Amino acid sequence: MLITCPSCKTQFNLPDELVRKTAHLRCSVCKHVFGLPDASGQMPGQGADSAPDQAGVQPDDYDIPQDEASEESADSGLSLGGKPGSRKFSGGKKPRGKLLLVCLVLLLLVAGGGAAAWMFAGDMIREHLPFGLGQQAAAPTADMISRITFRGVRQYTLSNEKIGPVIVIEGKAVNGFAEPRELIRIEASLFDRDGQLLDKKQQVAGTWVSLFQLQVLGEKELEQALGNRIEILSNNTNVETGVEVPFMIVFYRPSPAVTEFGVTVIEAKAPPKK
Repeated sequence: MLITCPSCKTQFNLPDELVRKTAHLRCSVCKHVFGLPDASGQMPGQGADSAPDQAGVQPDDYDIPQDEASEESADSGLSLGGKPGSRKFSGGKKPRGKLLLVCLVLLLLVAGGGAAAWMFAGDMIREHLPFGLGQQAAAPTADMISRITFRGVRQYTLSNEKIGPVIVIEGKAVNGFAEPRELIRIEASLFDRDGQLLDKKQQVAGTWVSLFQLQVLGEKELEQALGNRIEILSNNTNVETGVEVPFMIVFYRPSPAVTEFGVTVIEAKAPPKK
């Protein structure tokens, strides 16, 4: 049944099973108390003798719940007789669950787009990322390393007071190209008398430590010193033709079967074009 508050003209839907001739209603918008309309559709209070007594509302009369009231038309689906707190959605506020679902879909789309960009443009992106000193290098092309040679390479064993025996391989890498090179990476290998590989290690050239440091520093401190990025960027970037870059590779607690060693260039890059 369609009910209109005679005071503020707000309309409500009252289920037919709750309609009683003697019932009074309290509008949750303006708090006006009124009775149900008669058979002719006239509201109490519109005739001469039918003004309701605001103070005479009985306990079984219907009080319109505040959150059920609406200034919209009865088509909004809100009911006078509904349970307090119940609500039907019909184009008003959307459920919060739907908003969360939309956000999740957008997040998945963004993540998928990022993955696709990395897949198709990863090489271009990686060129602008900081280089990883501890990462294994990709297989280089021969025209980038073929003319990088070595000078003054030597290998020696000494005793470190914290580690014990260590093998040191040091020398200088020389750029023989007509163009600059940078971030030259060296790999050193240890072999036994039969030529079997016992150990190998990579290091970006550009750093070295003193004999005293080799004897007293621990393994962690030595690795930090040999991986010092400031020295590497100072000595191993934009290496011009004929310029030498020092390198040092340290093996900790080597096998006593080591009799030979070898060094090779495994990576060198061309400086970015200005």
